Amino acid sequence: MAIPHKHPPSTVLRLVRFAATGAINTAVDFAILNILFLLYLWIADIPLSDGWYMTFKGLSFCAAVVNSWFLNKNWVFADAAPADKPGKNKAMFLVVSTVGFGVNVAVSLLAFSGFQSLGTFGVTASANMGALFGTAAALITNFIGYRLLVFKSINITTYEPTNISVGDHTRV
Repeated sequence: MAIPHKHPPSTVLRLVRFAATGAINTAVDFAILNILFLLYLWIADIPLSDGWYMTFKGLSFCAAVVNSWFLNKNWVFADAAPADKPGKNKAMFLVVSTVGFGVNVAVSLLAFSGFQSLGTFGVTASANMGALFGTAAALITNFIGYRLLVFKSINITTYEPTNISVGDHTRV
């Protein structure tokens, strides 16, 4: 008796899973960013500079990327990762994540600096709103890059089930 192939998730389900993964990654990103930010304020007791903000945002983003690899590989795009080229997948994931990193940190910094220059928000609110803007920009960049460059071995638009043998019967 052959084991039937599971139908791959639809694009909508994959996007929902990607968004859930993104929410978890965002929580990791924001938690680490705020811990670093609070430690800085506690130790340095001076205003947060753009350079320190970029450093903290970069570190928090890297932690979220590690989490993202495991969730995307094992849940969001689990059916798309070819087993014969795991090194290539990791390398391309790092390339896409590096582009996402640049987008995230650049947009975060621009938003942080913009909110700070307005003077209507405190540094903590500015830092978190900047991170939110950066996360939104990187979410779009990363989904497109992961789907087209990293986890591309499936064709979700032309899925055709294979013949499934069950006992004396064959069905499609």
